[in-house]
This record gives sequence, C-alpha cells and structure tokens, in this order.
Amino acid sequence: MSTASKKSLYFIAFLLVVILLFCPVDMRRGQISPTLLARDGSLLRAYPSSDDQIRLPVARVQVDPIFINMLLAYEDRHFFSHPGVNPFSLLRAFGQWLEAGEVISGGSTLTMQVARLLVPAPRTIWNKIQEILRAVRLEAQYNKEEILELYLQLAPYGGNITGIRAASLVYFNKEPQHLTPDEAALLVILPQNPNRFRPDRFPDRARQARAKVLRRLYETGNITQTAYNTGIASAIPHTRFPLPKLAPHLADFLQKKYTLQSPWHSTLDAKLQHQLEQSLYKHLASLSARTTIAALVIDNKTNAVLAYIGNADYLSTARAGQVNMVMAFRSPGSTLKPFAYGMAFQEGIAVPETIIRDTQTRFGDYTPNNFNQGFTGDVTIRQALQQSLNIPAVKILEAIGPQVFLNKLRATGANFKLSDQKDVSELPIILGGLGARLWDMTQLYTGLANGGVVKSIYFLNSYQDLKAHQIFDQDSAEKVTNILVSTPLSDGVARGPNSMDLAIKTGTSYGYRDAWAMGYTPEYTIGVWVGRADGTPVPGQIGRNTAIPILLSIHDSLPSTMKSWSFIKQKNDVKKIPDALRRWRGDVITSNQAVAKLILQYPVDKSILNRHEFLDNGLQLSAQGGVKPYQWYVNGHLLQPQENTKRMIWKPKNGGFYKLVVEDKQGNFSKVTVEIKD
Repeated sequence: MSTASKKSLYFIAFLLVVILLFCPVDMRRGQISPTLLARDGSLLRAYPSSDDQIRLPVARVQVDPIFINMLLAYEDRHFFSHPGVNPFSLLRAFGQWLEAGEVISGGSTLTMQVARLLVPAPRTIWNKIQEILRAVRLEAQYNKEEILELYLQLAPYGGNITGIRAASLVYFNKEPQHLTPDEAALLVILPQNPNRFRPDRFPDRARQARAKVLRRLYETGNITQTAYNTGIASAIPHTRFPLPKLAPHLADFLQKKYTLQSPWHSTLDAKLQHQLEQSLYKHLASLSARTTIAALVIDNKTNAVLAYIGNADYLSTARAGQVNMVMAFRSPGSTLKPFAYGMAFQEGIAVPETIIRDTQTRFGDYTPNNFNQGFTGDVTIRQALQQSLNIPAVKILEAIGPQVFLNKLRATGANFKLSDQKDVSELPIILGGLGARLWDMTQLYTGLANGGVVKSIYFLNSYQDLKAHQIFDQDSAEKVTNILVSTPLSDGVARGPNSMDLAIKTGTSYGYRDAWAMGYTPEYTIGVWVGRADGTPVPGQIGRNTAIPILLSIHDSLPSTMKSWSFIKQKNDVKKIPDALRRWRGDVITSNQAVAKLILQYPVDKSILNRHEFLDNGLQLSAQGGVKPYQWYVNGHLLQPQENTKRMIWKPKNGGFYKLVVEDKQGNFSKVTVEIKD
C-alpha cells in the first residue's frame, strides 16, 4: 500500500472518529407522540411527545405520491443518489455566502435537514460542518426510505405540529394519503419557515410561498399547467382543525397503565366510535344533570371491541367525565339471571316451560321481594326470566349453589367484588348483590351469543391470548336466547325492523343507582350502563326505561348482514317435558283435596277509600278460599295480625295508591289495588 493510500485511510478513520465522538445524533427528538389508532390505522387520540410536540407515526405509503414527488423535486432532486451531502449544492451555497457575507441558502439535502431537526443549532459555518457530518452518519445508519420517513415525521409545521401527518390533519382535516397539488405544495414549503408561512396566521404569505413551489415545479415539468392553474387559484386554509380525541378513556388507560409502547393499534372502528360518542352525548340531555352513560360494542365473530365509551361526557366535571365507568365496579342488578337459568337448563333441573311459583319465600334469613313489590304466582321459567322476577331466580340459584355459580363465571376471567368484602357468595348476588364491571358483563354476554363459550374480549390488535371457557352447552345458550329475544319492552319503546333478533336483558340495582341494558345478536354484543359515577341514587331510573332506548339506538347504528338466529322460530313442545320438570321441585303441591279459589274479598279492587273513616280502628281486610293461614302484604311488606285476634287490620299512614296481596299456605294469591284519600 502506498503512502498516499495509507494517509487517505487514516484521514477517513479520523473523520469517522470525529463523526462518532463529536457529532452524535439524538434520536429521542424523533420519538413520536403516544397515539391510539383505529383498526384501519386512522388516528383516534394523540398526546404530546417527550419534547411537547404532536409528532405522529407515518410511513411513506401513507403519504400521497404527489407530496413525495413535489418534496424531492423542490428540496432534493438527487436524494436517492447522494451520500447524504450534495457537494454541488454546498459549493453554490458557499459561493453565495462569500458574495453576501451571510448564509443565503444552506445547500442542505433532506438528510442534512433531518440531522438539523434531530440536533437543532444556530445557522453557522461550524454548525453546518457538524450537520454535514451527522448527515453522513445518518446515511451510514439508515437506508434512504428510513431517512425519508424520518423527515416526514420531523418536519416542523408551526406551533407544536410536527410531521406531515399531523400537519395534514390540522390544516386539511384529513390523512395525508389523498392530497391535492395545492395542499401538497403548501406542506412542502411550510417547514422552511413554519412560523412565517403559517396559513392560519399569515394567509397571504402562505399563498405566495405556495405559488413559489407550484411555479418552480411547473417550470421544471413536474406538474401540468392545469395543476398549476388550479393550485394557484385554490383557497388557503384560514383555521386549524382540532386533532381527533376519540376513545379518551381507553387512550388514557393505555398511556398511564399499559406497558405496551405506542402507537397502540386498536380494534376500534373510528367511524362507529365517533358516531356513538356523539349519539350518547345527545342522550345525556334526557338524563339528570349528573348522570352519565358508558357503553361497549363487541364483534362476536372476533370478540374485538368496536366501540368503547367510558363516560359520555369526558370533559364534564359534574358527570365525573374522566372516570372510566367501563372499568368501574357497580351492582349489575338482574343482568346475571340469564346465566343462572342457562346453568339450570344444562344441569337438567329446569326447562323454559317448567312452572315455578313466584310468591313470598323465605330462604333462611333472606326474604327477597320482586322489583314491583308484588307476586305473580305460578309462572313458567320463560316468563320468570322475561319479567325478571326475583323469587324464581333466587330459587334457581339456590338449586345451583351460589358459590358454584360464581366460580363458573369467574372461570371465564370475569372479575367480581362481593359487597361484604368476603370471598363467599350468597343468594343476593343473583339480584345484584356484588360488584361487576361493564367490561366483564359484556364479555359474559358474548358467551350467550356464541353458544355458551365465553372468550376474552380485547381492544388491541396485538392481543393474542383469546382464552375460551364454556359456561354451559350450546342448547342451554339457545334456550336462554330464545327467551330473551322476546323480552317485553316498556310502553313507548319498540324494536325496529332490524332489532327483531336482538336478545335483551335489563338490570336495575338497589336504590336506582345503576341501570343496565345488555343485548346481543349473532353479530354483535352491546353493553350499556347508566348512572352517576359517585353512586348517588337516581329515583325512577331503571334499565327498562333508561338504558334500553340507548341500547336500541346503538344497535341501529351498527352495520348488519341481517344474520338471524337459526333456532328462534322453533317452538317448544310442552308435551315433551318430562314430568319431573313440569313443576319446580320445591313448589310441588302434595294435597289432592279440591281447594276453593283464593279471593281477596275486601277491599274491592280499584276502590277509593277515605282514610278518615277508619283512622281510629283501621281497615279490616278479608279473604276466602285457599288454604289457611293467610299472609297479607301491602306494597310488598308483610302485615302482622292484630294481637289476640285472627283479624287482619291495616292502618295506612298516608294517602296514595296501594297494592294489597293475600297469600295462602300453598302459595296461591289474590291481589287488588286501592286508592286511599286523606
């Protein structure tokens, strides 16, 4: 090797050492903003990066070729052939500096601009030398496509808006895949002096700068005369659009508590999420001032979350808008009942046409009442579930075993909290005596839609752990669905033509704190919760009149292939029910003696009585028939007989409407409604 060759190698080695030691590249400045993306890659939410910039992830294929071609033609025609530095451009810039005594043009390549954006510094000769060396280093570390994408992410566009994607969303309210020539030209020139050319502040300057780009590209043959004329005449954006802020509760959860690195590629449908956020916000107008809504929509085919509304008014202090009610533990009311009946069907202890008695029943020290404080008498299991009667549900749970019931639900991954803070379940859990999350309840209901198999629901595309657990067999799930598809709705609430296959179950917690509506079709499962985040009761707020209209509204927003349940039209053949399942085993009447029908004789149904007429002695109630002794109830509360007499005396304390029920030893009952006037 000649002496000259050795000197050349030494110089190159020295230059490399200088680059490595004195020209570091701080890639932290290129970190993107934490972002939540929809299933199609569109932006749902973005947070400022570590340097307080909105810098969104973007690949070259996500940017319109018109912009790429304009950028390279205007800024760096030889980008794909030079080693990071264009010596001819540098010589031209150096000559301009000598002539003018100051920097006129930098002669910078795109790679040099990336180097300067990563390590900002004043425009001096020494800093330019360092910029050149860093550009060489970048070319050694990355290929051309990676450097181009770095520029697309790092180019400044005014304020804290960085990168082509954020700029396109802010100035044109659209992703950069489809840019017009005038839009592309403006985005090419803005990074040269973003504060001077910002169109929302200086529209005339922005128009002149854009015209400069269009003119040069036209003169060099990069755009047609038509594109040039159209671009020159196009309006300049005068305002900046806000970036999307969809699914804020999910985004907050991911940013603060999730370990996966952004960007988070979610399963959410951006269009549906936006539509439901607007729709549920409008529903708030019909609710009390501090009441809010949470909702989930699941794709039953994949178990992916399509829409996630943690609180319908994220910015509201009165509604505790930043509290994520999808993940809050609340009483589920009656929404667990279908799972108890499904287990009973599988175990062969009941079928939908089994007759069960809905009467006042004591379970040890526990005496539940129905929501309406009355009793229905003999009903089928089908009717008991459709009417959400409490006594039959508790009887079913007692037969299954509350701990067995809860263990089967927990095996699916569902998380519950018992009200007494003990890990021992009791009968009240079937009526909402535990804490459950909308997340877990919706996941459980996907099991009803999928033949009794519960799989984990998920909101990130990267989620792989789809655990599956069968809570009961497909036949039992179909029986439950067959019942819930015919759930009666409140007066004034009707199913739409596309909702005939929507299976519905509602729930209302004790004290009107939580109103639920759970629904599912072959395609989707929907969960809705309504209430106050602080748990304050809202009198009159129940699942049937509050949550079901919201559920139906959400269902009507969903795209559908009109897939129907294949088994719904099958009729239950009552004659084929085994004798052992015709009547619930705990309600069998053993006496064969004919018994006269129980009749509540006085007071007469729908009568109006004046309280002052029996203020002192009270009103004597009477009945005949049935099997004595009788038990009397007023609005669901048991009356005690008068001491030393068999007479039942009732002394109403206030005027109003009252429901009176008499029940005999065999559970038969008779009821009337009366009005007491003061």
